[in-house]
Amino acid sequence: MSSTPVKSFSGSEVTRRLAFFKELQAITTRIHAAKDIDEIILELSGELCALFEAERLSIYAVEEGGASIVTLVKTGLNAVQSIRLPVAENSIAGFVALSGRTVNVGDAYDEAELHAISPHLALRREVDASTGFRSHQMLVAPVCDPDGGRVLGVVQLINSRAGVRFSSVAEEGLLGLTQTLGVAFARHRKSAAQLRSRFDALVADGRITADELAAITRMGREEGVGTESLLIERLGLLPRELGEAASRFFGVPYTPYNPNQVKPMDLLRN
Repeated sequence: MSSTPVKSFSGSEVTRRLAFFKELQAITTRIHAAKDIDEIILELSGELCALFEAERLSIYAVEEGGASIVTLVKTGLNAVQSIRLPVAENSIAGFVALSGRTVNVGDAYDEAELHAISPHLALRREVDASTGFRSHQMLVAPVCDPDGGRVLGVVQLINSRAGVRFSSVAEEGLLGLTQTLGVAFARHRKSAAQLRSRFDALVADGRITADELAAITRMGREEGVGTESLLIERLGLLPRELGEAASRFFGVPYTPYNPNQVKPMDLLRN
C-alpha cells in the first residue's frame, strides 16, 4: 500500500515558519482593525515587503465596471504615477484579476514559462523600461470578495530577495493576506456605497452629527460659502479629515497636498 510523502521541516525551518506567520497575523490584525483601508495598506507596505522578502509590492483595486485595475500601493515606484492595467492576459496582474488564479513566476521575461500558464499571457515591460528596474520573480494573487468570490483586487510581490522563485510558505502567507484584504475591500466598498456625499464619512465616523452637516450645508448655500470652509471654521475639522472623507466617497487613496509633487502629464495636457 502506497502512501503520500509528507513534507518535513528542519528545526530552523519550523522556527522561521512560525515567526513568519506570527508576524503576518499581527499585520492582518491591524488591517482588520483599520477604518481606512487605503491608509493602512500604505502604512504596512514596507513591512509586507520585508516579511515576504520581496523587493517591491503593488496592490491593485478593480475599478468600477471591472474592466481595469489601478494601483493603490506601489513601493519603489515613486516617480511613476498610478499604474492602470486592463483586466486581460496582456499583463500578469491583469491576468490574475481576470482568472482569479494565483501565479508564481520564476522569470517574468521567460515567455515559455508565461505561456505554460496561459497561451496569451505577457509581461508589460514598459514599466521596467521607464524605471530601469528589472522584474524577475513574481508572486501574484487575487483579492476576492469573501461572500460572492468576485475579484476586488490583486496583490503583486516582485523579486524575491533570495533570487529564486517565491517559496510555498510565501504562497500560503499571501493567501492569508489576500483573504484579509478581501474582507477589508468588501467592507470598504459597502461603506462607500452608503455614502451619498463626500462629507457623509464624517457623520459615519462620529466626527459630526447629521444635523450639524445639514445645518452647515444650508448655511453655505445661504451665505455663498463653501461647505469645506465652514466645516473647518465653525466645527473645527481638519483639512486632512475632509480629504480622507472625500477619498472614501470617491474610492481613491487620500494624498495630502504637496507643492513639490510632480503633476501627472495627462492632467497638464488637458
